[in-house]
Amino acid sequence: MTILLVAVGGIALLMARTAGFGLPDASGLLPQAVVGAAWNDQVALISGHAGNDSGAVCEDAAGNVLLTEASINA
Repeated sequence: MTILLVAVGGIALLMARTAGFGLPDASGLLPQAVVGAAWNDQVALISGHAGNDSGAVCEDAAGNVLLTEASINA
């Protein structure tokens, strides 16, 4: 019976912590809730270069420029 109560108590603590309830940590901050907000964020990655930046440059063994990223993407 004791093991059952400890298991149910542990599950309840995990559920409460996931919902954002819990004791503050050493810095005094409460734990952040995991539900909802973690999946609402969107990230956009924009590649490119500002100004006259040629980006990546491919050279041959003699140091002559073969390709630039700007010439390929233009």
